[in-house]
Amino acid sequence: DWYHSRPWMRSYADRARALGMGICTFHFLDSSASGAEQAAVAYQGMKDIGGTAGMAHQCDVEDPDAGDPGPATFAIWRDYVNAIQDKLGRPVVNYTGDWWWGPRGWTGANLTPYLWAAPNAGYPGSYPGDDSPHWHAGWGGWGDYAILQYAVSPIAGAGGGNLSKSAVRDPRVWAALTGGGDVDSKEQIGNSLTFGWSMLTGAEAFVYPNERPGSARINVGNPLWDLLRAIALAANVDAAELAAIEAAARRGAEAALASHADALAAAVVAALPDGELTRADVEAAVRSAVGSLHA
Repeated sequence: DWYHSRPWMRSYADRARALGMGICTFHFLDSSASGAEQAAVAYQGMKDIGGTAGMAHQCDVEDPDAGDPGPATFAIWRDYVNAIQDKLGRPVVNYTGDWWWGPRGWTGANLTPYLWAAPNAGYPGSYPGDDSPHWHAGWGGWGDYAILQYAVSPIAGAGGGNLSKSAVRDPRVWAALTGGGDVDSKEQIGNSLTFGWSMLTGAEAFVYPNERPGSARINVGNPLWDLLRAIALAANVDAAELAAIEAAARRGAEAALASHADALAAAVVAALPDGELTRADVEAAVRSAVGSLHA
């Protein structure tokens, strides 16, 4: 809570750093101001507590407490995410719930690929494991959760009261949110390209929003992520080129890679089977398309 607790936050952050803990800040988004104005407050708050390097950030969007300003609109959420990610130079994680986001019919995965929420079936009470079906989201354009909130309960020795218990099963998620970790693996390059490309107007038109002429609705989350990872592999982008390509993607598609993307997108769509699709179908189509372009 940047508005009321900031004098205490620096001491909390300093103690966390001294213990070798990671830090994730959050901002509860509401309708009290524009998204850009709230992002400016949150960003300054991160700087005030010693950030922003190595610090993750969560945008919390859901129903506020009674008497507070009303919930954020989609425009406020979109503007907040765009503004804070532009300031940080990396993605943030969206925190919400299917109970709140789903009925609104919003699509959010084209702005950040990272979703943090409780499982669709509710809290399991303990960590369900890396391979649990609880990790599957399937709403808002997100295929899986990046961070899973599996319980809200006390932690022994933590001062009493209920605390949120969440898990990150893939360390690359934390690396992307904090700007740390290796970025020269092909998969990391693909993830970074995905984020950069999703900032483009109309980037989701390759396959998303989940329809193509003459087919049933595609129910796979957001296959754009798979498509762009495949593009990164096929284009053989190395780590030294990544920053320039991401910058170009934010301004407007880099010509050579955009041309390759168009051809690959067409090949992916051609390889998709008819009817209801699974994520495995989309991944198989991507592999087939990459192979056909290299043949």
